[in-house]
Amino acid sequence: MNVLRLTFGIWLVVVAVRFCITLIRSVANPFNSGWDWMWCSGWTICCAVLPILAATSTFRKRRIWLIPLLPAIAIVYLSGNVGPALAALWLFLLSAGVGAFILRKVVGKNEATIDYLVCGVPLGTAVISLTILILGLTGHLTVFAVATFCLALSAASVAWGWRDLYPPGAQPATTPEKDTRLLCALMGALGLVYLVWAIAPEIQFDALNYHLAVPEKYLENSRVVDLHFFHAYFARFVEFFFAACLALGGAATVKIWIFLMSCTAVWAVYALGECSFERRVGFWAAALFMATPIVGWLFGTAYIDNVIALFVTASFVALVRWTDSHNERWLYVAGMIAGMAVGSKVSALLAYAVVAPIVAFRLKRDIRTLALAAIAFAVVATPTYVLIYSLTDNPIFPLMNGVFHSPKWSFDNRIMNAGDYGLPVSFASFIRFPFRFTFDTIRFGEGLPRGSAGLTLLFAFPFAATLWPKARTGQRLMIFAAAGFLVLLFFTMQYARYYITILPIIAVLGVATIFHLVPNGRARPATMVLLIVLMVQPLVHSVQFWNIPDRFPVALATGLEDKESFLRRALAGYSAAEYLNRVTTKTDRILGVETENLRFYLGAELQTMPLSLYGDAIRRLSDMTPDEELAASIKRLNFRYLLVLRTALENPAPWYPYLQRGFLAVHADTAYEDEHVVVYRLR
Repeated sequence: MNVLRLTFGIWLVVVAVRFCITLIRSVANPFNSGWDWMWCSGWTICCAVLPILAATSTFRKRRIWLIPLLPAIAIVYLSGNVGPALAALWLFLLSAGVGAFILRKVVGKNEATIDYLVCGVPLGTAVISLTILILGLTGHLTVFAVATFCLALSAASVAWGWRDLYPPGAQPATTPEKDTRLLCALMGALGLVYLVWAIAPEIQFDALNYHLAVPEKYLENSRVVDLHFFHAYFARFVEFFFAACLALGGAATVKIWIFLMSCTAVWAVYALGECSFERRVGFWAAALFMATPIVGWLFGTAYIDNVIALFVTASFVALVRWTDSHNERWLYVAGMIAGMAVGSKVSALLAYAVVAPIVAFRLKRDIRTLALAAIAFAVVATPTYVLIYSLTDNPIFPLMNGVFHSPKWSFDNRIMNAGDYGLPVSFASFIRFPFRFTFDTIRFGEGLPRGSAGLTLLFAFPFAATLWPKARTGQRLMIFAAAGFLVLLFFTMQYARYYITILPIIAVLGVATIFHLVPNGRARPATMVLLIVLMVQPLVHSVQFWNIPDRFPVALATGLEDKESFLRRALAGYSAAEYLNRVTTKTDRILGVETENLRFYLGAELQTMPLSLYGDAIRRLSDMTPDEELAASIKRLNFRYLLVLRTALENPAPWYPYLQRGFLAVHADTAYEDEHVVVYRLR
C-alpha cells in the first residue's frame, strides 16, 4: 500500500506540473490575439487576494453563498436584463417548487434539503417541459398560454406552501468551514465571471442554429411544426423548456436560466460527493467541476450540456440514496430524472448503458419495483422520441438510419462527423485517450484550447480502482458509470462537450481517490496540489472566447455598450441579418451559404444546402449548371435573397453553382456587404 501511495503521489505531482505547462502554452498560443494575459493577470491577483478574504470574519458568517449576489445583481441591472432575469428566476423557482413537492410525495419529507433542490429542479423542469410539449402538439403554444400555465402553477405552489415544499424537518444545507470557505470564495468569483457572458446576447453556432431557433419557430406557429433542416430534429425536452423562457422573457431569459441550472449542477456535484463519500469530497469536486474551462464556457451559452450534467448527477444522487436507504421510491425518482436526461439528449444514454443492466440484475427478484422504475423512466424519456419518429420515421434521427430507413437521410449508421474528432479507434489510442483528452483537448471539438477539459480525469484514472474493495454499492455504480461512459465515448464520438455529462461523477471519484490514497497526516500537500489545479484551470478560460479581442464583454455587462453594438462586433454577419430583417417578411425565404449561425436572428426562413434533408428541392440546385434554368428554379423556390459568407465566395465549391461569378453577375445584385458576408438580391 505504501508503494501505491508513493506512486500516486508522484503521479499527482507529475500530471499537475504537465497540466500547468499545457495551460501556459495554450494562453501563449491562442486561436487569435486578444487580452488573454490581462485575464490571467487579473485571475492570478484574485487567487492571491481570496485566501486573505476567506480568512476574515466576513467570510465566516453562515450565509457565505449570498456574498456574490450584490455584484451579480449590479451586473444584471446595468446590462438591462432585469426583466429577463426575473422571468428566468421565476421559471427556476417554479421548477424547484413543483419538483420538491413531487419529491416530498414520493420519498417523504425528512430528506436533506439539498436533495429536494438538486433532485427537485429536474423533476419540476420535466413537468413544465411536458406541458409545453402538450401545448405545442395541440396548437396552443402561445405566450398567453405559457404565462397562464406558469401563473396557475405558481398559485398552486403558494397554496402548497413553502414549508411543505422544503419542510423544517429536512436536514439543512451545511455551512462551509476552514478550507471550504476558500472554495466558496473561488466559486463565487468564477460565478461572477461566468455571469458576464450569461447576460450577453447569444453568439454560438448550435444555440443560434437550433437550440433557440427551433423553439422560437414553435412559438411563432403556436404549435410543433416540421422544420426542414437537419438540426431541427435534435431539439428535445430542454428546448421545449426554452420555449417557455422565450415566451416569458426572450433569449436573455434562456441564457440566465441556463446559468441558474449550471449553478444547480455545481450544487448537485456537492450533493453527490457528500452522500456517496463525505462533505469535503463534495466541496472539492464541486469546485473542480465549476472551474473546468468547458463547464465555464457552457455557463454563458444556450447550450444544454451543463443541464444534462445536472440531470445525470441528480439521478445518481437518487441512486446512491436508494442503495443506502433501500427505499425503492428513490429508484423511481432516479428513473424519472434519468428519463429527463435521455429525453433531452441521446448521448445521455451512455451514462446509464452499464448501470441500468446492473440495477436490473440487482432487482431480478423484485419485478414490481423494476417495472415501476422502468415506467417512470419511459414516461419522461419517450415523448420526444415518439415526436421525432412521427416526423422522420426514425426516433433518433439521423442516428442508426441504416436500421430505421428514414427517407429524410441516407441509409447508413454513421455517427455524423465523429471521424473529424479524437483519436483513431485502436487499442494504443484507447490507452492514450485520457492523456490526450486532458493535454491535447484541441483534438476533441471546435475552438477548444489544450487543457480546457480540466485535469480531473487523471485524478481518477486509473487509481479510482483502489476505491473498489471497500466501496458501497452506490460508489460502485458510480465507478461502473464513469468507466462505461468513457469506453463508449471513445468508440462512438470522442467529443469533449459530451464528456461534461459524466464529469461530475469523475470529479467526485477523482477527489475521493486522492483523499483515499493520501493519509490524513499527509493530506496538506495533496490539498495544495488540488488548490493549485483549481486556481490554474480557469487561466485558459478566456482563450475559448475568441469571438472578441477583449474576451469578456465587460462594457456590455456594465451598461457601457448596447446589445446591438456587441452583436455587430461579436457575430459575423449580424449586420447583414439586420438589413435582411428590414427588407424581408416572415413569408420570404433566404438562400444561405455557411451562415446557419444567423438563423435565430433572421425573421425570414433560412435554407442552406448542407443542412437540408434528402428530397428537399434545394438539393436539386446543387446538380444544376449556373444558367437561366438554375435562376428560374431558385425563383420558383421563393428565394429572394442570397446570404453568403465571404470566404465561401473566394473559391466556390462545385455544389454551389449559384456562387459562380458569372451567375451572380447576370442574376443577382449586391444589396449589402461587409467584411464578413455579402447579401445578393436575386433578380
